[in-house]
Amino acid sequence: MLTFPPPNRQSLSRAQQREYLDAELCLMWRIRQRTDLSAAVSRFDDLVKAHQLQSAVVHNTGWFLPFHRLHMHAHERLLREECGYTGAQPYWDEEEDAGRFSQSRVFDDQFGFGGDGRRGDRCVEDGPFANYTVALPPPSLPMQRDC
Repeated sequence: MLTFPPPNRQSLSRAQQREYLDAELCLMWRIRQRTDLSAAVSRFDDLVKAHQLQSAVVHNTGWFLPFHRLHMHAHERLLREECGYTGAQPYWDEEEDAGRFSQSRVFDDQFGFGGDGRRGDRCVEDGPFANYTVALPPPSLPMQRDC
């Protein structure tokens, strides 16, 4: 069940931030894919591939918002049911960080998503998602694992 209004990322306690990040890492690393979607390796990949396959149909149409709300519901449900997450899917309140995005707690290397990537290739080098490789690059890029 989606929580409304959802908590903003900046309002979560350290324990809540850690629980959320651990659940995301669970989807990315510990839970194997359960679909027959090509190249998917993890449950997170299942979500990414489902979005890729449908994006051409729903983007720039009236289905954009309902589709993404349903997609976020599926994501939150997987976090809860398969990875034990007890919170709600947070969002980033960008207004709170306006004018100082690079100093946002969202990019904290312990309780955030890590930095915005190294110069040149934007590969994330710190935080919980350091060295994460994408199994499913956008369709416009060659099929290869990349950061």
